[in-house]
Amino acid sequence: MMEHFYQKIDGWFDFQDIYTGQVNMSKDGAHFVEIGAWLGKSTAYMGVEILNSGKKIKFDVVDTWLGSDGELDTWHSLAKEADIFKLFMANVLPVSSIISPIRSSSIVAARSYGDGTLDFIFIDANHSYECVKADIAAWHPKLKKGGYIGGHDYNWESVRTAVVEHFREGVQSAGISWLYRNL
Repeated sequence: MMEHFYQKIDGWFDFQDIYTGQVNMSKDGAHFVEIGAWLGKSTAYMGVEILNSGKKIKFDVVDTWLGSDGELDTWHSLAKEADIFKLFMANVLPVSSIISPIRSSSIVAARSYGDGTLDFIFIDANHSYECVKADIAAWHPKLKKGGYIGGHDYNWESVRTAVVEHFREGVQSAGISWLYRNL
């Protein structure tokens, strides 16, 4: 069993229960996509959970690793000074064998997946209303029946508004994250 090391990585991550739950309920052959990884804190957690489960779960991680527009003067200012992708890869090295980083915008990356092919999608990228709305519209069709899509920062008005407008009902709140099962 691999020990968790995500606590040593800078960033924001408080949805461990969602990630653990998805690994526990998934079967061999499941396909997960994380959209927005920054320095890899949540990616590292999911990677360890997948490895420790012994299941063959494909785990793709989509990010530009350039920081989000409108946030480069705040917590994403590091993107002006460092190669975030290089830092990400160094941070997730112990689980790099089971992750597939995809250096792309969310919308462009979504086009490379067939509809109804993914078991779990987690969105934690640009938090503007327009971007969250576009991310959900691009990724929701990629979800299998019975699969889950969710995201972080449901306490942000921009995120909550986009989620509620798209799904209307059936969204579960999990801490400051959200989760929706595709029935």
